Amino acid sequence: MKIKQLRIFYYKPKISQKNQPLPTFMVEKKIFIILLTSDGIEGYGEPSHYAGKSSLILKTLKELFNSYVKNQNPIFFEEIHTNIKKNYKEQNNVFFGCLSAINQSLFDINSKIHNKPLYKLLNPKIKNNPRIKLYASGGMIFEKYKYDILIDEVIESQERGFYGWKFRPKTPNNNLSHFQRINKPPDFNYKELIDFCYKIRKVSKKNFKLMVDFGKRIHDLKTAKYIFEALNDLNFFLVEEPLKINFIKYKQLKKKYSSFNIAAGESIGNFIELKKWIDKNFLDIYQPDSNLIPLLDLLKILKNIHYQKNKFILHNWSYHVSMASNYYLASSSNLIKMVEYNLLVEKFIKDISNNNFKLLNGNISINDNLGLGVNFDKYILRKNIIYDSK
Repeated sequence: MKIKQLRIFYYKPKISQKNQPLPTFMVEKKIFIILLTSDGIEGYGEPSHYAGKSSLILKTLKELFNSYVKNQNPIFFEEIHTNIKKNYKEQNNVFFGCLSAINQSLFDINSKIHNKPLYKLLNPKIKNNPRIKLYASGGMIFEKYKYDILIDEVIESQERGFYGWKFRPKTPNNNLSHFQRINKPPDFNYKELIDFCYKIRKVSKKNFKLMVDFGKRIHDLKTAKYIFEALNDLNFFLVEEPLKINFIKYKQLKKKYSSFNIAAGESIGNFIELKKWIDKNFLDIYQPDSNLIPLLDLLKILKNIHYQKNKFILHNWSYHVSMASNYYLASSSNLIKMVEYNLLVEKFIKDISNNNFKLLNGNISINDNLGLGVNFDKYILRKNIIYDSK
């Protein structure tokens, strides 16, 4: 058996709602891949939309397939992965995002080849039908609205059994793209945000975990300390990427505010960076994502005895291919305490089926079906294919 074909296609859901900011990957066309074997077995992959420009992702996917994947036996997926990392020269975030998609596709294929559920392929010792804790991730509104409109989302997330809820500071009305916000994080009214935090703490149970993803939008340590004092009093569980990534500042904050967690991961763009952050021990929780750091690299870290004391909560801000990949990764390791659950994707995706998971009381329960369990509507595939190596 050999890998014979690569298909690349775009996907964009039909979204009419305009009163709510949406992630960049839901506004623009999103890239997916399918690897096909000579026996007709398919494997899906989803590179991170945040790795870089779509044109570079497309170029890199084609190069990796034609140089290192085509005509290889998919059973030897670890050798394929190692060969790519050893020989491909331009190893930037785009490269790792594309390698992640190839990893996902190969695991999808191998689960079907070996007739073995993917969680058992990742970790043969895992018990049957593992369950994964989830926290609800949403909380996105424009500056022109009041935070109070999010209170219903908090209450609903709690009633559905999620272990917590995460929100973001208000999005500018001109809805800057993800890359614009990262390059120049916009200001926000932090006192207004703190007032809202007091309100949601009042409507939440004590053990319901509240979180804020600041997206590096706190510009100085003085403001960070003011915000952290308030969140500390309110028993918040986690703050994500409060400042621009800076080891010294993060170390100062972590030392002073030890009662809740400082987390990052979305901006950790590759395996080497993740190892560096873990080795420096400047975070309480690490949030890698298997559409930006390949599954095989993440498994290597999670199995390393030197990293057993660390806590991981998977970043999961994507569509269902990477969501499935992250769920299976979480099921393979006791180090992963929880996984992000994207409320917006749940709301808008209608034409992707995912048969391997059941959401119940804030947990994902995994069944014994094969592969990632993700299938796109065939009409969507035919209509949106932009590259076919055949």
